[in-house]
Amino acid sequence: MNFNVETKPALPRVPWRRAPLLLLAYAAAIVLLTWPWLATPATRVFDHWDPPFHAWKLAFAARTILGGHVLPPYGNTNLYYPNSGAFFYEALHWPQAVFAAPLLACGLPEVLVCHVTLVFFWALSGVMFWAWLRALGLRGGWAAAGGLFFTAIPYRMSYAVEFNMQLSFGLPLLLFALARFYQRPAVRYAALGAVAWWLQATSELYQAVFALFALPFWLPPLLARDPSLLRSWRRFWLPLLAAAALCAALSLPFLLPYAKTLGDGTLLRSLDEMRLHALEPFAWLLPAGRFRFLPQPAAHTGEMSVYPTVALAAVALFGLLSHSLAAARRRPAARLFGVLSFLAVLCLLLLHFVRGAAVFFAHAASWLLLAAAAASLPWLCRRNRSPERAVLSGLGAAAFFGFVMAFGPGIRDAATDASVPNRLFLLLHAATPALSGFRVVSRFSVFPVLALCTAAAFGLRDAARVLPGRPRFLRPAAAAIFFALFLAECLPALPLRTRPVRDVSSSAAIAAFDALPGPAVLAVVPMGERKLDSEHMLTIERHDRLGVWAWGGTYPRWTLELKDFLDPYKGDAAEAVSRLRQLWPEACVLEDRRPFQRLVPADYAAFFGPLAETVAEDPEFRLFRILPGTAPAAEAVRLVRIDFAADRPRAVFTLSAPSPARVWLDFNGVPLGAFDAAPEPAAFFADIPAGLLVHHLPQRYRFHAEGDAPFVLSGFRLEPLPEGAPRPEPPAARPDLPWLGTFSALPPAAAPLAVRYPGGIELCGAELRPGGLLPPTPSLTLWTIPLRFYFRFRGSGETPPAIRLAPGYTLGDDILYKCPVPLRAAVDANAFPFSAGRLVAADVALPVLGHFPEGAVYGLLLDLQTSTGRRISGRAPDGAKVRHAALPFQHTVHHP
Repeated sequence: MNFNVETKPALPRVPWRRAPLLLLAYAAAIVLLTWPWLATPATRVFDHWDPPFHAWKLAFAARTILGGHVLPPYGNTNLYYPNSGAFFYEALHWPQAVFAAPLLACGLPEVLVCHVTLVFFWALSGVMFWAWLRALGLRGGWAAAGGLFFTAIPYRMSYAVEFNMQLSFGLPLLLFALARFYQRPAVRYAALGAVAWWLQATSELYQAVFALFALPFWLPPLLARDPSLLRSWRRFWLPLLAAAALCAALSLPFLLPYAKTLGDGTLLRSLDEMRLHALEPFAWLLPAGRFRFLPQPAAHTGEMSVYPTVALAAVALFGLLSHSLAAARRRPAARLFGVLSFLAVLCLLLLHFVRGAAVFFAHAASWLLLAAAAASLPWLCRRNRSPERAVLSGLGAAAFFGFVMAFGPGIRDAATDASVPNRLFLLLHAATPALSGFRVVSRFSVFPVLALCTAAAFGLRDAARVLPGRPRFLRPAAAAIFFALFLAECLPALPLRTRPVRDVSSSAAIAAFDALPGPAVLAVVPMGERKLDSEHMLTIERHDRLGVWAWGGTYPRWTLELKDFLDPYKGDAAEAVSRLRQLWPEACVLEDRRPFQRLVPADYAAFFGPLAETVAEDPEFRLFRILPGTAPAAEAVRLVRIDFAADRPRAVFTLSAPSPARVWLDFNGVPLGAFDAAPEPAAFFADIPAGLLVHHLPQRYRFHAEGDAPFVLSGFRLEPLPEGAPRPEPPAARPDLPWLGTFSALPPAAAPLAVRYPGGIELCGAELRPGGLLPPTPSLTLWTIPLRFYFRFRGSGETPPAIRLAPGYTLGDDILYKCPVPLRAAVDANAFPFSAGRLVAADVALPVLGHFPEGAVYGLLLDLQTSTGRRISGRAPDGAKVRHAALPFQHTVHHP
């Protein structure tokens, strides 16, 4: 008896047993191409600021795991004290920390562990790329060659010093999962794609977020080749929902803090920063290796080489032409996409060579690139593609998209000085706030690199088939010449220099700091030179000493201000000491006296003078103790990191005053109570409610006397609550205190406005500050009108939104001038935090322009803008749209 049994076609096989051998082979290629980097893997690093920083970050994350925590509590590191969440200022490196943790537990040096981890994951990306090519049906050595392309291409070699950018193994693994899902839609392959994206996001977030922008290009070819998927719960909707649920479950604990730092503006990047880290069109033809076979065009490369090498470009072009020309002749959508892409690239070429019409060709290229990106969508919807060709078409469209996005906000050319807006980028930047959190937009080029390496692997196979089989040595000789040319151009232009990681274990000054009773905070000076900062992180602050400075993805405001005050030539010793006295635990200063090539030697003993005393010194370091302030003042502040404030809720302190004074304590802008200070010092304590803690700012204990009377705060410390003592609840509303900087109601002098904006922002009122025109300042040569605006922000906000206030003048229906000011700069520093529903005052000085005619009368308005300058519209109480908030004031021009 015969039965007709439907069998599924076999999937292209991936021989995973070969993966360890390939991993070793790719690792060997990395070692050879970067030699002599790994001749001394435990004692030397690349002569760059990144390696010590990444060695510190990896060790900190791994030790956190060894300590029983998945992530550091509160997202803290031991640096950037007293700010919290500093672990999320940079990429997580979490899978790498899991890999490094047992190596550290075995006692291996941190630098060696960093190098082993780097080489392993760098080579692993080649193995994952090999698996992707095998899933497409590429067999034998061709897939292994493709893995070598993705491992050794100049794009990767130019990032040899950058730990982050070698952690791209998740992208080819995501492509592998897509290929398998195209071949056989199932939950397991969708889940693998979700895990791949999560691995990439927790390794290096840049490429994971950029992959989300590119993922939509894979959906049209999937549905076009099999429209019945949309009607299948088992083959499409269940895998999609399962992948989304798995991705959310894995990602939320790791990535929510990034959303928080983006939402409160901690990691917000400006368009100007993005322009500095973007590519130019001719960067793709800028040779970067030891051997160069092309001339050196004038171009800006962002921060990496995207040059593909002559050998790889040749076989990639051969592979693309052999697979695409026939389809382009038959399909109108393919012809449209091809023509628009060709015209766009032609305009980019003419932009570089035709100086007189460079701007015209730049504008034409910008519009054509946008049109070609849109035309790629109907091209993707071709029916009857094989699964492999369908997924490759998605990669091709994603590569074109990444090529355009890597130009950043503008299409520029160094040879002709032409610069025009990149309309595709600006369109997506305005529509997707997530893009504002990333400055190195040139990293979008990873998608063209993936496509190039894929096309080159297929092109190499096709080129080998074209070569005759006789004589026998022809194909091996051609392969040897090809790989010699490819690897020669992959060699770095100059031998990679290394420097030793200096041992500080014998320092008497550092030992004296460790011997201090109780916890203490360390400020290592000088600050601001990246190579020195990263070395201090790795060798001095390590993972267990609290420090105020670091180098990473961002710098908190308080930290930057302290660095400027500690500059031995342009700083202010009194102000620096005042800031350091605000810290609890108390701060010490460690001076690095070793010579450093970019810094002029300084004497911090002379800089501090009588404000600090030397505790210990040796030939390389000197430790200073900041002397406590004893002069009476109207206000005293103590700043504490969230974990100290949470674990030790009781603040104990001593107050005294030349004459009796009533001293208020406010915690994070909320008054807790008043204490009577007298000439005789008296001890007090206050228990801090847990509900007043903020997560992304230092916890601020501020003491202020009524009537600005002078007093002295001493002996401040934090203690746990006595056993069994309940933690207090937040206090009831207190009267408005003049020094708080926030208000429970609009002051009588202010005019109400009541305009609501997106994101829970409400413009409640405005007032002209007393005193009329303000005279010019040293930085502003114009007279100004002092304006104050009153805002209410949503209750969960800890920092002001990343918006700009733009007051200006009107004459009739015309807007004559606007003066944008970041809200952070306009908000009084005392308004802390920006929550609890209280009104916050924002002060802006509107310049009086010199060309305004004497006696002219102008109306005033206020616009709210995004950080990129786009106007934000609001709503009046009656629901009417408010484009420009008219102020109930006029200004009559009188030039002083």
